[in-house]
Amino acid sequence: MSTQVDAELRKCVGEFSGLRTRYLDLKKAQREYAKREIEKRTSTEPNMVVMETWLRKLRENEELCAQPQSQQEFMMEFVEATYNMFNLQNKRIDELLALLVEGGEA
Repeated sequence: MSTQVDAELRKCVGEFSGLRTRYLDLKKAQREYAKREIEKRTSTEPNMVVMETWLRKLRENEELCAQPQSQQEFMMEFVEATYNMFNLQNKRIDELLALLVEGGEA
């Protein structure tokens, strides 16, 4: 009887070890996913690329656009202003980060 119990215990320990490994792998994947999601939400670069591409294509195809000129101009100016605002904010953030790093070293 004790050999059966010992065998069952070894089996359970083996299963536990496998489950623990799987759990640790899943936790690591969860942390990496959370990190990527935070980076997506805090990084403006992907959005800036989309806006820049859109502006470039709009300028290239300006004559072919079927929208009335006033709507087209408004949207183009709006997106360009937003794009410029993001660039300005990014520059200011970089300057503030540089000051923080510089202040931390002093």
